[in-house]
Order: sequence, then C-alpha cells, then structure tokens
Amino acid sequence: MLGILSFSALILKRFFENPKRPMIVWILDTSKQAFSSVLAHLMNMTLAIILSSSNESDNCEWYFINITVDVLLGVFFIYLILKYTEKLALKYRISSLNTGNYVSMEYEAEVLADFEPTKQIEINNIDIKIWVLQIIIWGVIVAIVKIVLFFFQLMLAPALEFVSKFLVGWLTSYPNLK
Repeated sequence: MLGILSFSALILKRFFENPKRPMIVWILDTSKQAFSSVLAHLMNMTLAIILSSSNESDNCEWYFINITVDVLLGVFFIYLILKYTEKLALKYRISSLNTGNYVSMEYEAEVLADFEPTKQIEINNIDIKIWVLQIIIWGVIVAIVKIVLFFFQLMLAPALEFVSKFLVGWLTSYPNLK
C-alpha cells in the first residue's frame, strides 16, 4: 500500500513539474527511488527482527519505529549527504555524480550551448553506466544512514519501545490490523 502511494506521488509530481524532465530521465530517477525504497524496506524488516529479539516489543512495533525514525531523521541526513556528494561532483567536475544527469560528458559538450531542460534526450544518449553509478551511490547513502540510525535506535531502545507501545500497542489485540 505504501509503495502504491509513493509511486502515485511520483506520478503526481511528474504531472505538475515545470519544466518537465524528459520521460527517460523521469524513469531513471523513479527507478532510483524504487530501489532505495525496497532497500530501506528490507533493511527496516531486518533491523526490526534484530531489535525485537533483544527487547520486549515485537517486529511490527520496531518496524513502525524504523519508519518513523527514517521520516524524522533519515530523510534529513540522506539529503545532507546527497547535497555534499553533489557539491563534490561540482567541485571536481564529475558530471556523472550529478543526480539526474545520465548523459556522458561527450554528449554534454555537444549540446551544452543550446541545452534546454525540456529538450528530449534521446535514449541512445543515455549512459547506463552513469545511472548504475548513481544508483549504487544512492543505495550506499541510504544503507549508511540506516545503519547509523540503527545504532541510534539501539542506544535509545527503552525510550523508543515506550513510545511505540504507546502509539501502536493497542493494535496487539488486532494482529491482522497490525
């Protein structure tokens, strides 16, 4: 359900964005979002199992905590790291690290003079290696933040358990809803 809502938000954003990115760029950008969502989901499930094995809360409560911490802190840290990566890319002129740019430097040099954001980028100008590099970097950023937040949660486990039990503990009587 959350995946459907997230993808719907990306489609809605696409509808209203101005100027519109070329469709191929939107697809590549969206695929990075999907990849990181699956990665975060798998890590959240794994971390919930680990955290619940040494505490009184169950997997669902820890998953709820993981999602909440992701939203409140994780997104902020990911944003900071991504912006830092983009600054490094700009400083050292590594265009392949510029998020959303999937064309090779050779192609960039050819069209730089008359480039328009709405101009359609032909699929044969896309360098898939750049997308792979960006998706790997994005995945590493997400994983690092998840691991750091895991240790944060480990240190604050008793307090987080209390909050979790307060917010979702009432669902214990309704396991199908939980």
